Amino acid sequence: MKRDGSYVYKYDSTAVSFMALDEIRHTGHLSAQNDAELKKEADKGKKVDGVKNFNHLGQGRYDLIYEKSLRIGQEIEVMNVVSIMQDKDGVITIAPQTIAKGDQQSLIQMGVDVDGTVEVKLPTNAKIIYINATSAPGFFRSGYSWKIGSFSQAAQIKFKLQS
Repeated sequence: MKRDGSYVYKYDSTAVSFMALDEIRHTGHLSAQNDAELKKEADKGKKVDGVKNFNHLGQGRYDLIYEKSLRIGQEIEVMNVVSIMQDKDGVITIAPQTIAKGDQQSLIQMGVDVDGTVEVKLPTNAKIIYINATSAPGFFRSGYSWKIGSFSQAAQIKFKLQS
C-alpha cells in the first residue's frame, strides 16, 4: 500500500480450474479435449494486463504470476482472492474473499488446498486499527504476513491512512 492508497496486487502461486478438477474427481482423468481447451485459456490469459506468467501445468493447474497497480475499489481481474475496501470513515480493510462453507468442502473434495503466505506492506502514514498477522515488520521483513494453511484462516488488517 502506498501513502495515497494505491497499491500493487500480486498473486504468485498455482491456480486451478474447478471444472477440470471436478471432471478428474468424477472420471479419474481429464479428457484430452478439455486439457487442450485449458492450454488455450492459458495462452489467452497471458495477454491480460498484469499477467506476467500463465503456464498450463496440466491436470487443471496453472503456474500464475499476476501483478498490477490498482486503487482501492478497482476490480482485481485475475485471482481475486482478497477484498480491499474502504468505508465512509476512511478505514481500509484487507481480508479474504468469503467462500461459503459448502463451497469450501467441495473445493477440499476436489483436491484444492490452501497453502501460502499473504503479505501486506503499509506506508508510514498508516494507523493500524486491527490486525491478526502471524508476523510483523522487523529486521528481515518489511511488511506484515500471514501463513495460510486452510480456508478457515482469515488474514485481516484494518487501518487508516493519516494525512
